[in-house]
Amino acid sequence: MKKYELTDEIFIINGVTLYRIKALKNINNRAQCTYITKGELGGFIESETNLSQDGLSWVGNNAKIYGNAKVHGDAVVADGAEVYGNAEIAGTALVLNNAKIYGNAKVYGNAHIHGEAKITDNAEVYGNAEILGNALVRDNAKIYGNAQVYGNTHIHGEVKITDNAEVYGNAKVGGTSKVWSNGCVRGNGKIWGNASVGPNSIVQ
Repeated sequence: MKKYELTDEIFIINGVTLYRIKALKNINNRAQCTYITKGELGGFIESETNLSQDGLSWVGNNAKIYGNAKVHGDAVVADGAEVYGNAEIAGTALVLNNAKIYGNAKVYGNAHIHGEAKITDNAEVYGNAEILGNALVRDNAKIYGNAQVYGNTHIHGEVKITDNAEVYGNAKVGGTSKVWSNGCVRGNGKIWGNASVGPNSIVQ
């Protein structure tokens, strides 16, 4: 049995027509504390290819999923978030507020994306990583483990941010840099090239 259907309520974005969804059965996603009742309206998708009919995944509020983007597993996209292009949201990932996930970006595991954050290009966010604020993560950057990226940060290149690392403020991390094991880049800190900010080190 399908878990949702498309309604006649539409929203047009960038010339693409999206349809609001309606639940056809109860969806109890305990991992996300999301409890959808049969008949409840959700967000907007372009077609059923955007949101799996399997699992506990859901698109809520006024969130919009379109293009070749896919939401599946037990992932939830809600509020005013947008997922488009070839982006993929999976696992128990949570995308909220006005976050945008696009390009070929992937968000999975138990990652949380919220605020005005943008994840794009071939970037990946997974594990228990959290991206918020106005953070921009692009290119082939990977954010994972228990890493947190927030503020007005700009992460690009082949960067890896992992373990319990934090990057925040107006920090910029690029090149093939790695921030790991409680490393921190904050304030107006900038690292690039093959820099490594390791155990308990701070760049500001």
